[in-house]
Amino acid sequence: ETRSSNSNCTIYGIANTGSSTYFDGKAYSEDHLKTLVTEDLSSVDGIKKGTSGSQYFLMSGSLIVPGIDPGISTVSTPLSLSRLAAKIKFKITGNNGITITDYCVKNVPKNSYLAEHTSTDGATSWLSTGVTTLAEGTTSVTDQYFYMYENLKGGRTGTGTPTDQTGKALYAPANSTYIEIHAKSSTFNGLFKIYLGADNTSDYNIKRNNSYTY
Repeated sequence: ETRSSNSNCTIYGIANTGSSTYFDGKAYSEDHLKTLVTEDLSSVDGIKKGTSGSQYFLMSGSLIVPGIDPGISTVSTPLSLSRLAAKIKFKITGNNGITITDYCVKNVPKNSYLAEHTSTDGATSWLSTGVTTLAEGTTSVTDQYFYMYENLKGGRTGTGTPTDQTGKALYAPANSTYIEIHAKSSTFNGLFKIYLGADNTSDYNIKRNNSYTY
């Protein structure tokens, strides 16, 4: 039940914590709620809760409502919740005699704010996936995906040529998420860093409840 409010107030919802005591001794004010972060992940796949076949994600949402009377237990406007996780889908193709040796994903956030923030992601430490080693002569990797907490890194740390895709790695902010690929041909061995975000040139933001394809 609510306490009285004479002006607009915000109702928050957090779902799929997996624990009835998750908030014991925690969110005693709105300002405090906005500082709460998820528990640290020990692996990238740890963002999925539950067991195989019945997995789920932490969700959150908020709703601004007019002043409410004390003791009210229902609000007629629906409160929508969304996943804290983003989905990353990717494929890798080698052309012109290039084969792919291995790949991994680096700088995946260990944690995230429970309540949505518009300009900061809450992460203070990051994870990497294990290296996926491919069979000799592999030329393509398809239908790969993983989930991650938001990583809001903004834009380039330097200017360069804003439309130049090769500059995205050069000017990446610290701890931006990227896919690292080793590939080779008959004349070279190469390391490629593909930085994620909303575009291929200057945006490094991975936002919660979004799906990205690369």
